[in-house]
Amino acid sequence: MIIPIEKMRETTRSFYSNIGCELTDDNIDLAVQSLTMPCYANEYAQKYGEKILNHSSLATVGDAYWEVYILAIAFEPNSKKGNLTNGIKQTIGTNEQMNPLAEKWLNRFLFAANNDLKDNNSDGQNTKGYATALEAVIGFLFLKYPEKVFGILKKQFSDEIILNNRK
Repeated sequence: MIIPIEKMRETTRSFYSNIGCELTDDNIDLAVQSLTMPCYANEYAQKYGEKILNHSSLATVGDAYWEVYILAIAFEPNSKKGNLTNGIKQTIGTNEQMNPLAEKWLNRFLFAANNDLKDNNSDGQNTKGYATALEAVIGFLFLKYPEKVFGILKKQFSDEIILNNRK
């Protein structure tokens, strides 16, 4: 269901308030963008005749921060370079591993149309839709709440990352 921008802002404020970030008039539209998937943005424009931005550019920023974050969580003084980079990426740094974590956290708050959460692969499974959305949220947090982003991610994901890394 495509909803008006005011309802989108209300949902977005709720999500970010739940994680300790009170949005301002200056950053609410970027926050909405962080939760808006591409197909939804297109359908919104068709319904309301008004363009809204999707989360793609924020996901690029968030992807870079996520890698730094998982390296910081997994770092131990005696870690070898290969163990940190390859091991982490194989256990939690891929879309397939991030997707279920992101779905659990973001599912109720994303602005997604049907095709946003379907991959164009042979089995039709969603292996990266939620992961990309998570990266967009991280990108927003990094740009607007850099002092809070690490703590928010640690609270949400550190146990899963540590457990997955030790398998």
